[in-house]
Amino acid sequence: MSASLDGSDRARRWLLGGVVAYFLLLGYAVLANDPIARLAAYALFGVIAVAIGVALLAQGPTDPIGAAGASFASGGVAQFVWIATGDPAFELLSTVGVFAGIGLYVYATRYRR
Repeated sequence: MSASLDGSDRARRWLLGGVVAYFLLLGYAVLANDPIARLAAYALFGVIAVAIGVALLAQGPTDPIGAAGASFASGGVAQFVWIATGDPAFELLSTVGVFAGIGLYVYATRYRR
């Protein structure tokens, strides 16, 4: 299994565009104090996390890449639960899931042989 975010160039462009859109939307929401834009940014964060998680899980669910994918996907789902409930525990779970996914991805692509 390849230890990278394999896929089509189109899918990569969509993910990159989503990440850029997330940061632009979040920046606008903070500067304009716009709660709708902030909610949209939070939802986009969840969509991006789930999309990355699914893409990584498709490469090998028992590999460290699969663990990174599961972390991203669970972080994205937790983000949606947090949006729906407002429970700060799910906000923390979302953050931890995404950061763990990043750490596992870095481990799998840089340090694992």
